[in-house]
Amino acid sequence: RGAGGLPLDAAILRTDVLRTGPEDGAGADAPSRTAKALTAPEAPSSPTAAVNSVCMAGISLHGATWDRAGHRMAEPVPHQISCPMPPIRLSLQAESATADAAARESAAGEGAARPARVDVPLYFDARRGMQSHVMTLSLPARDRAASAWTIGGTIATCNP
Repeated sequence: RGAGGLPLDAAILRTDVLRTGPEDGAGADAPSRTAKALTAPEAPSSPTAAVNSVCMAGISLHGATWDRAGHRMAEPVPHQISCPMPPIRLSLQAESATADAAARESAAGEGAARPARVDVPLYFDARRGMQSHVMTLSLPARDRAASAWTIGGTIATCNP
């Protein structure tokens, strides 16, 4: 069992890219890049979600750009090798709670407004080997199929 009594075999890892300041849509009065200004697109669904989470900073995106206004991956800027990502919150959630939330969103008609999510591998560095693979992040993206991001070589790294 994980922290908070959540069975690990019935849990999934949720990825939320945090908003850090006015450029991310966190509000004009929010100071940029401070711990007090970090807000998620949605609040944690339960008190255990806050306990079962961790924040990661210093992640770079390769093969794509992070659109701070749209809060999703976008086409890469020409001649740009990497793009710094805002902090990312990883939280452990019950699989049934995530399925229930998706069902509520589709019933309310909100599913079409959300961008598609793409699985992006996170590596320790840009070598892209199994030795440096850390995990897979699920990031929102726009205007491309998930396979196009994969074929384009989109990855995230811990070291720029």
